[in-house]
Amino acid sequence: MITESKNIKDLDAAFMQGNIGIEKESLRISNLKLSRIPHDHVLGSPLYNKYITTDFSDAQIEFITPPFNENKNVIAFLENLHHYSSKKLDGEILWPLSMPPSRVKESEIPIAKYGKTNEGIFKEVYRHGLSNRYGRLMQTISGVHFNYSLPEKIWENDIFLSNKKKTTSLKNDVYMGAIRNLHRYNWLLIYLFGCSPIVSKHFLNKSYSFENLKEEDFFLPFATSLRMSDLGYQNDNQSQLAVSFNSIEGYIRDLRNATEQTNEAFSEIPLKTGGFFNQLNRNQLQIEDEYYAIARPKSNALMNTRQIHNIGNTGINYIELRSIDLNPFNPIGIDQDTLNFIEIFCLYCTLKESKKISSDEFNLYKNNDKKVAIEGRKPGLRLINDDKKVLLNNWALEIIEEMQILADYFDSQSNQFQQSIAKISERITKSHKTPSSRLLDILSEKNITMDQFGYELGTKYLEKYMSIKNNANEFWEELEAEQKNSILLQTAEEKKPQKEFEKFLHEYFSN
Repeated sequence: MITESKNIKDLDAAFMQGNIGIEKESLRISNLKLSRIPHDHVLGSPLYNKYITTDFSDAQIEFITPPFNENKNVIAFLENLHHYSSKKLDGEILWPLSMPPSRVKESEIPIAKYGKTNEGIFKEVYRHGLSNRYGRLMQTISGVHFNYSLPEKIWENDIFLSNKKKTTSLKNDVYMGAIRNLHRYNWLLIYLFGCSPIVSKHFLNKSYSFENLKEEDFFLPFATSLRMSDLGYQNDNQSQLAVSFNSIEGYIRDLRNATEQTNEAFSEIPLKTGGFFNQLNRNQLQIEDEYYAIARPKSNALMNTRQIHNIGNTGINYIELRSIDLNPFNPIGIDQDTLNFIEIFCLYCTLKESKKISSDEFNLYKNNDKKVAIEGRKPGLRLINDDKKVLLNNWALEIIEEMQILADYFDSQSNQFQQSIAKISERITKSHKTPSSRLLDILSEKNITMDQFGYELGTKYLEKYMSIKNNANEFWEELEAEQKNSILLQTAEEKKPQKEFEKFLHEYFSN
């Protein structure tokens, strides 16, 4: 069974009525360079538009779907966001790959701007801090974030009757257990969905024996997701951080400490230059969002207060899973089979027994992730599971078998979850079907660069959306209203008196 401590017979269909939401990043590209057109000129205020905003760069669009309990609705909303934006972008393409084009240069990456309110200045200064600490190029790497929550009615299910805790504490325990398992088994997602085995020369690291594919493209033969390796989001500073996922209290404590402890290297960055802030502070983390974890707890609270404060007050409302590469073979970067698979995977991680993790164990899980990111398709690759070296294929098939039990139990007449798992699980024994292998094969067969491939695909997808009439988009009017209202709200907020930014910062961090 999927767990020793829980009985699948006690489950009911309500477990498959949880909410799924997607946050999807893409670079806006014109002639293989980052767009210089300000985001707010065409897509509304990134500070107040709840569906279309920016990530690190003003040219890095971020789509946010509402939460849905049916994956087809997530896909439909994301499709309509792409259609709407493509119509607005005046010929710019949305870059379909996680890694940026080779022509993107550090000095030409515009940091996102959010207006003149203290909240907007805060977000911009935070990004300047990221730039000064880690560089801008790393921040342009894009991906998909998968937001997952269980349905409210399941907390009264028989499976939880023996637990005497109040609902909020129960949720916190269940979600933190799920997050621990997501860290344990994340390597499987990197293998199955990783699609960044190639990088430009700007990302090269002497620690690895890269091979030249064509021109400025370099690859590792068995890599799956260099985005998820130490060439991507990972960095030496954060490798020293010890953040506990054993309880919500420990998680909040450790992140609070990291945002309060001075970092020697970051102290060398002037806090201000000419009156402008170069970073929010000199601490290990400016804010807890700077800590890169593949999965983390989140609150639905919309207040302009710290996330750890919100979680402490309201409890965990959902989990954010952040390790999914963009799928360039799909116009929106993700397909329904992937959504179905990840939903069952998240449910599996929620119901699977989840023992507490020591810092040494946590480092083992991170090493598994790194190994799969760098050489996941290598025949005979072994990972560490319970202090034993096991074949990746064998361990993956064990997990798939247990996931299939859930899919078989919950699927109705459509059998969509079994079909999705069966389709994707073929990649375990047939590594040439993984997105990373497909990408390498296509570029080799066509003898083209990653830039050429990305531009061709991006142009194809743009033409597809440009051919669709506005009235075919069921959310067009809502997206148009949100765009206009976000500008009005930004204008209204900027007319209000603003307190001194330093006072604003002090009040923010006093929470």
